[in-house]
Amino acid sequence: MESRKTRHRKKRKPRFGEFTLIFVPNEHEDPLQVRIHIAPLVFGICLFALLTVGTAVMATNRLKPAADPDFSRQTEASLELVSAEIASLMRSADTFSRTVEQTVAQFGSPVQYAAAAGSGMNDIILSDNPDDLPKIAEQIERARDSVVNVERLFSLNEQLLQHIPNAWPLPNNRGIVTMEYGPNIHPFTRQVYLHKGFDIAEPRPGAPILAVADGVIEKTGNAVDYGLHIWVRHRFGFRTLYAHLNSIRVNEGDRVRQGDTIGTLGSSGLSTGPHLHLELWMENQLLDPAPFLAISNDFPRRTRRR
Repeated sequence: MESRKTRHRKKRKPRFGEFTLIFVPNEHEDPLQVRIHIAPLVFGICLFALLTVGTAVMATNRLKPAADPDFSRQTEASLELVSAEIASLMRSADTFSRTVEQTVAQFGSPVQYAAAAGSGMNDIILSDNPDDLPKIAEQIERARDSVVNVERLFSLNEQLLQHIPNAWPLPNNRGIVTMEYGPNIHPFTRQVYLHKGFDIAEPRPGAPILAVADGVIEKTGNAVDYGLHIWVRHRFGFRTLYAHLNSIRVNEGDRVRQGDTIGTLGSSGLSTGPHLHLELWMENQLLDPAPFLAISNDFPRRTRRR
Protein backbone atom coordinates (compact mmCIF):
# COMPACT_ATOMS: atom_id res chain seq x y z
CA MET A 1 0.00 0.00 0.00
CA GLU A 2 1.43 3.32 -1.03
CA SER A 3 1.91 5.58 1.95
CA ARG A 4 -0.20 8.67 1.89
CA LYS A 5 1.65 11.88 1.25
CA THR A 6 1.12 14.65 3.66
CA ARG A 7 -0.62 17.75 2.38
CA HIS A 8 -0.70 21.05 4.13
CA ARG A 9 -3.71 23.23 3.68
CA LYS A 10 -3.00 26.78 2.65
CA LYS A 11 -4.41 29.71 4.47
CA ARG A 12 -7.82 30.63 3.15
CA LYS A 13 -6.97 34.34 3.06
CA PRO A 14 -5.45 35.20 -0.34
CA ARG A 15 -1.73 35.77 -0.22
CA PHE A 16 -0.45 39.29 -0.79
CA GLY A 17 -0.09 39.92 -4.48
CA GLU A 18 -1.56 36.54 -5.42
CA PHE A 19 -5.33 36.52 -5.51
CA THR A 20 -7.98 35.99 -8.10
CA LEU A 21 -11.48 37.45 -8.20
CA ILE A 22 -14.04 35.73 -10.38
CA PHE A 23 -17.27 37.57 -11.13
CA VAL A 24 -20.23 36.31 -13.16
CA PRO A 25 -23.06 38.82 -13.70
CA ASN A 26 -25.59 36.05 -14.18
CA GLU A 27 -25.83 32.49 -15.35
CA HIS A 28 -26.07 33.53 -19.00
CA GLU A 29 -22.82 35.44 -19.22
CA ASP A 30 -19.22 34.34 -19.14
CA PRO A 31 -17.31 34.60 -15.86
CA LEU A 32 -15.09 37.66 -15.49
CA GLN A 33 -11.68 37.54 -13.85
CA VAL A 34 -10.30 40.74 -12.41
CA ARG A 35 -6.62 41.34 -11.70
CA ILE A 36 -6.23 44.20 -9.25
CA HIS A 37 -3.11 46.30 -9.96
CA ILE A 38 -0.97 45.88 -6.86
CA ALA A 39 0.61 49.35 -7.05
CA PRO A 40 -2.12 51.17 -5.07
CA LEU A 41 -1.83 48.64 -2.28
CA VAL A 42 1.93 49.06 -2.15
CA PHE A 43 1.53 52.83 -2.22
CA GLY A 44 -0.71 52.60 0.81
CA ILE A 45 2.10 51.15 2.89
CA CYS A 46 4.19 54.29 2.51
CA LEU A 47 1.24 56.67 2.15
CA PHE A 48 1.65 58.66 5.34
CA ALA A 49 5.44 58.81 5.07
CA LEU A 50 5.26 60.18 1.56
CA LEU A 51 2.54 62.67 2.44
CA THR A 52 4.58 63.83 5.41
CA VAL A 53 7.67 64.37 3.26
CA GLY A 54 5.70 66.16 0.57
CA THR A 55 3.86 68.37 3.04
CA ALA A 56 7.05 69.27 4.91
CA VAL A 57 8.89 70.20 1.74
CA MET A 58 5.99 72.31 0.44
CA ALA A 59 5.59 74.05 3.80
CA THR A 60 9.30 74.85 3.90
CA ASN A 61 9.04 76.16 0.37
CA ARG A 62 6.64 78.83 1.59
CA LEU A 63 8.94 79.92 4.44
CA LYS A 64 12.33 80.04 2.73
CA PRO A 65 13.37 82.08 -0.30
CA ALA A 66 13.77 80.13 -3.49
CA ALA A 67 17.21 81.72 -4.00
CA ASP A 68 18.65 80.02 -0.89
CA PRO A 69 21.19 77.49 -2.27
CA ASP A 70 21.04 75.29 0.80
CA PHE A 71 17.26 75.21 0.64
CA SER A 72 17.33 74.30 -3.07
CA ARG A 73 19.73 71.44 -2.47
CA GLN A 74 17.62 70.17 0.43
CA THR A 75 14.45 70.34 -1.64
CA GLU A 76 16.05 68.51 -4.55
CA ALA A 77 17.44 65.85 -2.19
CA SER A 78 14.02 65.32 -0.62
CA LEU A 79 12.34 65.03 -4.00
CA GLU A 80 15.04 62.67 -5.23
CA LEU A 81 14.54 60.48 -2.16
CA VAL A 82 10.77 60.37 -2.62
CA SER A 83 11.10 59.64 -6.34
CA ALA A 84 13.61 56.87 -5.71
CA GLU A 85 11.41 55.25 -3.08
CA ILE A 86 8.30 55.28 -5.25
CA ALA A 87 10.26 54.11 -8.31
CA SER A 88 11.45 51.15 -6.26
CA LEU A 89 7.89 50.42 -5.24
CA MET A 90 6.79 50.59 -8.87
CA ARG A 91 9.41 48.00 -9.81
CA SER A 92 8.14 45.78 -7.01
CA ALA A 93 4.59 46.35 -8.22
CA ASP A 94 5.55 45.22 -11.72
CA THR A 95 7.01 42.02 -10.28
CA PHE A 96 3.83 41.39 -8.29
CA SER A 97 1.75 42.12 -11.37
CA ARG A 98 3.58 39.51 -13.40
CA THR A 99 3.11 36.99 -10.60
CA VAL A 100 -0.61 37.69 -10.40
CA GLU A 101 -0.94 37.42 -14.18
CA GLN A 102 0.73 34.01 -14.14
CA THR A 103 -1.54 32.91 -11.30
CA VAL A 104 -4.79 33.82 -13.03
CA ALA A 105 -3.62 32.67 -16.48
CA GLN A 106 -4.49 29.09 -15.56
CA PHE A 107 -8.18 29.97 -15.75
CA GLY A 108 -7.83 30.68 -19.46
CA SER A 109 -9.98 33.80 -19.82
CA PRO A 110 -8.95 37.41 -20.50
CA VAL A 111 -7.74 39.37 -17.51
CA GLN A 112 -9.27 42.74 -16.80
CA TYR A 113 -7.11 45.45 -15.28
CA ALA A 114 -8.16 47.84 -12.53
CA ALA A 115 -5.45 50.50 -12.17
CA ALA A 116 -6.19 53.22 -9.66
CA ALA A 117 -2.94 55.18 -9.56
CA GLY A 118 -3.53 56.94 -12.88
CA SER A 119 -1.79 56.64 -16.21
CA GLY A 120 0.49 59.60 -15.53
CA MET A 121 1.91 58.34 -12.24
CA ASN A 122 5.16 57.00 -13.72
CA ASP A 123 6.01 60.33 -15.34
CA ILE A 124 5.24 62.29 -12.17
CA ILE A 125 7.23 60.17 -9.73
CA LEU A 126 10.33 60.26 -11.94
CA SER A 127 10.16 64.04 -12.32
CA ASP A 128 13.01 66.24 -11.05
CA ASN A 129 10.78 69.28 -10.66
CA PRO A 130 9.98 70.23 -7.03
CA ASP A 131 6.73 71.75 -8.26
CA ASP A 132 5.51 68.21 -8.94
CA LEU A 133 5.39 67.40 -5.22
CA PRO A 134 1.73 68.51 -4.95
CA LYS A 135 0.91 66.22 -7.87
CA ILE A 136 2.59 63.32 -6.09
CA ALA A 137 0.61 64.07 -2.95
CA GLU A 138 -2.60 64.23 -4.98
CA GLN A 139 -1.90 60.89 -6.65
CA ILE A 140 -1.14 59.24 -3.32
CA GLU A 141 -4.33 60.67 -1.84
CA ARG A 142 -6.22 58.98 -4.66
CA ALA A 143 -4.31 55.79 -3.98
CA ARG A 144 -5.53 55.91 -0.36
CA ASP A 145 -9.11 55.36 -1.59
CA SER A 146 -7.88 52.56 -3.82
CA VAL A 147 -6.22 50.85 -0.86
CA VAL A 148 -9.57 50.83 0.93
CA ASN A 149 -11.20 49.37 -2.18
CA VAL A 150 -8.55 46.65 -2.41
CA GLU A 151 -9.13 45.74 1.23
CA ARG A 152 -12.83 45.43 0.46
CA LEU A 153 -12.01 43.24 -2.53
CA PHE A 154 -9.92 40.97 -0.30
CA SER A 155 -12.96 40.59 1.94
CA LEU A 156 -15.17 40.01 -1.08
CA ASN A 157 -12.72 37.42 -2.33
CA GLU A 158 -13.08 35.54 0.96
CA GLN A 159 -16.84 35.46 0.47
CA LEU A 160 -16.50 34.42 -3.17
CA LEU A 161 -14.35 31.46 -2.17
CA GLN A 162 -17.37 30.02 -0.37
CA HIS A 163 -19.14 29.77 -3.73
CA ILE A 164 -16.19 28.67 -5.89
CA PRO A 165 -15.39 24.91 -5.91
CA ASN A 166 -12.02 25.07 -4.15
CA ALA A 167 -12.41 23.16 -0.85
CA TRP A 168 -10.91 19.68 -0.52
CA PRO A 169 -13.78 17.13 -0.68
CA LEU A 170 -12.47 14.89 2.12
CA PRO A 171 -11.91 15.97 5.75
CA ASN A 172 -8.40 16.89 6.90
CA ASN A 173 -7.07 16.71 3.33
CA ARG A 174 -7.39 12.94 3.37
CA GLY A 175 -6.96 10.80 0.28
CA ILE A 176 -4.46 10.21 -2.50
CA VAL A 177 -4.84 11.73 -5.95
CA THR A 178 -4.88 8.71 -8.26
CA MET A 179 -6.00 10.23 -11.57
CA GLU A 180 -6.46 13.78 -12.83
CA TYR A 181 -8.53 15.35 -15.56
CA GLY A 182 -7.39 14.71 -19.13
CA PRO A 183 -6.18 11.88 -21.40
CA ASN A 184 -5.58 8.69 -19.45
CA ILE A 185 -5.62 4.93 -19.84
CA HIS A 186 -9.06 3.53 -19.04
CA PRO A 187 -8.74 1.08 -16.12
CA PHE A 188 -11.11 -1.44 -17.73
CA THR A 189 -10.70 -1.12 -21.51
CA ARG A 190 -6.99 -0.13 -21.36
CA GLN A 191 -7.71 2.35 -24.14
CA VAL A 192 -6.78 6.03 -24.13
CA TYR A 193 -9.78 8.15 -23.14
CA LEU A 194 -10.64 11.55 -21.69
CA HIS A 195 -10.93 11.26 -17.95
CA LYS A 196 -13.56 13.86 -17.07
CA GLY A 197 -12.78 14.33 -13.41
CA PHE A 198 -10.39 14.21 -10.49
CA ASP A 199 -10.03 10.95 -8.54
CA ILE A 200 -9.13 10.80 -4.84
CA ALA A 201 -8.66 7.34 -3.32
CA GLU A 202 -8.97 6.11 0.26
CA PRO A 203 -8.15 2.55 1.38
CA ARG A 204 -11.49 2.03 3.11
CA PRO A 205 -15.00 3.17 2.20
CA GLY A 206 -17.09 5.36 4.47
CA ALA A 207 -15.04 8.57 4.67
CA PRO A 208 -17.24 11.70 4.63
CA ILE A 209 -17.55 13.44 1.27
CA LEU A 210 -17.74 17.23 1.65
CA ALA A 211 -19.29 19.89 -0.57
CA VAL A 212 -16.49 21.84 -2.24
CA ALA A 213 -18.59 25.05 -2.26
CA ASP A 214 -21.94 26.41 -1.13
CA GLY A 215 -24.80 25.20 -3.29
CA VAL A 216 -28.05 23.31 -3.76
CA ILE A 217 -28.43 19.56 -4.27
CA GLU A 218 -29.60 19.38 -7.87
CA LYS A 219 -29.87 15.62 -8.36
CA THR A 220 -29.01 12.31 -6.71
CA GLY A 221 -29.05 8.91 -8.33
CA ASN A 222 -27.52 5.53 -9.06
CA ALA A 223 -26.03 4.76 -12.47
CA VAL A 224 -24.15 1.85 -14.00
CA ASP A 225 -21.00 3.88 -14.56
CA TYR A 226 -21.05 6.50 -11.77
CA GLY A 227 -22.78 4.35 -9.16
CA LEU A 228 -24.29 6.39 -6.34
CA HIS A 229 -23.72 10.02 -7.24
CA ILE A 230 -24.72 13.59 -6.38
CA TRP A 231 -24.99 16.73 -8.51
CA VAL A 232 -24.62 20.07 -6.72
CA ARG A 233 -25.38 23.42 -8.34
CA HIS A 234 -23.33 26.40 -7.15
CA ARG A 235 -23.36 30.11 -7.88
CA PHE A 236 -21.84 31.57 -11.05
CA GLY A 237 -22.96 28.56 -13.11
CA PHE A 238 -20.67 25.99 -11.43
CA ARG A 239 -21.89 22.40 -11.01
CA THR A 240 -20.04 19.55 -9.31
CA LEU A 241 -20.52 15.78 -9.53
CA TYR A 242 -19.52 13.37 -6.75
CA ALA A 243 -19.52 9.74 -7.96
CA HIS A 244 -18.89 6.15 -6.78
CA LEU A 245 -20.32 6.93 -3.35
CA ASN A 246 -21.07 4.41 -0.65
CA SER A 247 -24.07 6.39 0.63
CA ILE A 248 -25.94 9.65 0.03
CA ARG A 249 -26.70 11.89 3.02
CA VAL A 250 -28.72 14.65 1.31
CA ASN A 251 -31.93 15.08 -0.65
CA GLU A 252 -32.64 16.95 -3.86
CA GLY A 253 -33.30 20.61 -3.12
CA ASP A 254 -31.24 20.69 0.08
CA ARG A 255 -28.99 23.70 0.56
CA VAL A 256 -25.45 22.86 1.61
CA ARG A 257 -22.52 24.92 2.80
CA GLN A 258 -18.92 24.46 1.82
CA GLY A 259 -17.55 21.61 3.96
CA ASP A 260 -20.93 20.00 4.72
CA THR A 261 -21.09 16.20 4.51
CA ILE A 262 -23.20 15.14 1.53
CA GLY A 263 -22.29 11.45 1.30
CA THR A 264 -19.63 8.86 2.03
CA LEU A 265 -16.79 7.54 -0.08
CA GLY A 266 -17.35 4.20 -1.76
CA SER A 267 -16.75 2.03 -4.81
CA SER A 268 -20.16 1.82 -6.47
CA GLY A 269 -20.58 1.69 -10.25
CA LEU A 270 -17.57 1.05 -12.51
CA SER A 271 -14.81 1.41 -9.96
CA THR A 272 -11.49 -0.27 -9.24
CA GLY A 273 -11.63 0.52 -5.52
CA PRO A 274 -12.85 3.04 -2.93
CA HIS A 275 -12.42 6.53 -4.32
CA LEU A 276 -14.22 9.77 -5.11
CA HIS A 277 -14.65 10.83 -8.71
CA LEU A 278 -15.15 14.62 -8.74
CA GLU A 279 -16.23 16.49 -11.87
CA LEU A 280 -16.50 20.27 -12.32
CA TRP A 281 -18.72 21.95 -14.89
CA MET A 282 -19.45 25.55 -15.86
CA GLU A 283 -22.99 25.10 -17.16
CA ASN A 284 -22.35 22.64 -20.03
CA GLN A 285 -18.60 23.16 -20.21
CA LEU A 286 -16.38 20.57 -18.54
CA LEU A 287 -13.51 22.04 -16.49
CA ASP A 288 -10.36 20.70 -14.89
CA PRO A 289 -10.98 20.70 -11.10
CA ALA A 290 -7.27 20.82 -10.18
CA PRO A 291 -6.65 24.59 -10.65
CA PHE A 292 -9.70 25.37 -8.51
CA LEU A 293 -8.72 22.93 -5.76
CA ALA A 294 -5.20 24.39 -5.84
CA ILE A 295 -6.57 27.81 -4.81
CA SER A 296 -6.83 26.64 -1.20
CA ASN A 297 -4.97 23.31 -1.07
CA ASP A 298 -1.55 21.78 -1.56
CA PHE A 299 -1.64 18.29 -3.00
CA PRO A 300 0.80 16.13 -4.96
CA ARG A 301 -0.06 16.25 -8.65
CA ARG A 302 -0.63 12.93 -10.30
CA THR A 303 1.24 12.52 -13.59
CA ARG A 304 -1.14 11.42 -16.30
CA ARG A 305 -0.61 7.96 -17.63
CA ARG A 306 -0.48 7.95 -21.42
